[in-house]
Amino acid sequence: MSTRDMTVYPASDLTSIEMASLADSQLNALSSMLLASLADSQLDGLTSTELATLADTQLDGLTSSSLFGLADSQLDGLSSILLRSLSDTQLNGLSSTQLYSLADSQLDGLQSLQLVVLADSQLDGLRSLQLSGLSDSQLDGLQSLQLKSLADSQLNGLASLQLSALSDSQLDGLRSLQLSALSDSQLDGLRSLQLSGLSDSQLDGLQSLQLKSLADSQLNGLGSLQ
Repeated sequence: MSTRDMTVYPASDLTSIEMASLADSQLNALSSMLLASLADSQLDGLTSTELATLADTQLDGLTSSSLFGLADSQLDGLSSILLRSLSDTQLNGLSSTQLYSLADSQLDGLQSLQLVVLADSQLDGLRSLQLSGLSDSQLDGLQSLQLKSLADSQLNGLASLQLSALSDSQLDGLRSLQLSALSDSQLDGLRSLQLSGLSDSQLDGLQSLQLKSLADSQLNGLGSLQ
């Protein structure tokens, strides 16, 4: 394979085994259009190391279905920078299982505008530890409906500082049952202004022990609902 000119060699003739044996110089010769023409069975041959060598412009050629077909071991090769370069349509190709397999260092690359396009079914794949690693600027991308879709076990991953960074419009998405699942240490992060913006139905989710754990400055935000 090392003697073939990848700029003229027919992509349809490349087997998965041959794909796995390409040198960096040969991979660099693959255009985004050529990568887009490869079948899933061919892409199966790309190793994580090979995927890591691809440039942003080459990754543009991978369709959402191509990304959906990548194994977890292959996704290991996508750096945070490469993930940041993916388009919305490409990101929509990733399954919840694939998102679950991503390391914190990879998720660091996702921007708020990328997180906002993730479907509820995709967000289901994020572990609590992954959510705890998201920055405030990344969390800005989560809409109220997306927060509403999170399971209690996922919400438990948010630290008090992360909860403090959420806007009123984001908190509007939390259900009473989700609020009742927050720990005292998480509730410490809610500011009085955030608490004052909660609806009656949301406040119904706060248990007596949770209310007891609130500081005076937080209780002042509840007003007559205290």
